[in-house]
Parts: sequence; C-alpha cells; structure tokens
Amino acid sequence: MVELMSDEFSRFNVLQISEDRCVEPDWFSSHYVSVYGTSTSLDLQDIHRPSGTFDLVICNHVLEHVADDRAALRELTRVIKDDGFVFLTFPDPANRPVTSDWGFPREDQHGHYRMYGRDVENLFRETLSHRWVVCQEVADPATGVNDLIYFLAKTDAGAKRVLNRYTEAQIICRPTN
Repeated sequence: MVELMSDEFSRFNVLQISEDRCVEPDWFSSHYVSVYGTSTSLDLQDIHRPSGTFDLVICNHVLEHVADDRAALRELTRVIKDDGFVFLTFPDPANRPVTSDWGFPREDQHGHYRMYGRDVENLFRETLSHRWVVCQEVADPATGVNDLIYFLAKTDAGAKRVLNRYTEAQIICRPTN
C-alpha cells in the first residue's frame, strides 16, 4: 500500500474490506477485517456499523465484486469519520478507458461484476457529488506499471488529510453544496 500517513496510524480506527497484506494490524488503534463468507463479513451495500465510525476504510480490489457499487460507495463514505477517508483501488483502471459492466459476476473474470476503466470517475461524480474524491497515480511497486488510488472523504478535513500528503493528487470531485 502506498505510504499514507504512518505517523497517524497509531490513532486510527480501521475497517479493512477483505484480507490484504498491504497493512499490519498492529499499526492501528483498532483494526477490523471483513472477510467475505466468514462470520466477520460485512455487506458493502449495507454496512452494519454506525455512521462516522472509522478513520480509515481500506478497500483494495473488492468493489468490482459488489453487485451495487453505487450503494457500496455511499456506505463506504458513510462509515468514515468527518476527518477520515477511504483508500480505494481496483484492478488496472489506469490502462482501461471504459468500464465493462456485465451485471453479473463472471467466473472467467474472478467473480467480478465489472472491470473499471478511467470513466469510473464519472460514477464517483454521479454517486458522490456531496463527497470529496481524490486520485493519486502511482507506480505499482511489484510491476512498475502505473496504477490509480482513489481516496474518498466526507468533508474538507478528510480531503485535507489526503491532499496534505499527496500534493500532486488530482481532485476528481468535491462537495457541490
């Protein structure tokens, strides 16, 4: 995972969607991992946690597996604190101009409902017009291939947390009201 704000990690209350070796649980004050098909599983379309619970939600390569991605985006931003943010990635949007959405999970595509392209930013603008969406382009440390990381924030405070660290990040959308 791209180094976020490691000096702040020790105070973070974190929700991680799916097991992922990108972070160490002991970096955080609390760390809950939702694993699909187990007793820890949370439905991203209806996360049964109070609003404003988490400083950070990590959602790496999961959204493409969710039937209603719009509901999931709304839920992911609902459960972050006002100064929190969502760290969101999916496979290779930097190299695909248009999203392919099949409307069902394709087994030949690892159970994905869709493969996002750069046009995913339109989905963010439509679904999260009342939220901040920030994009940082980075080189994958394993492959060297450019990839995109999206940060979702509820408020100016959450967006500032990201933008102070990633000064070259691009603002995709900001609250309209």
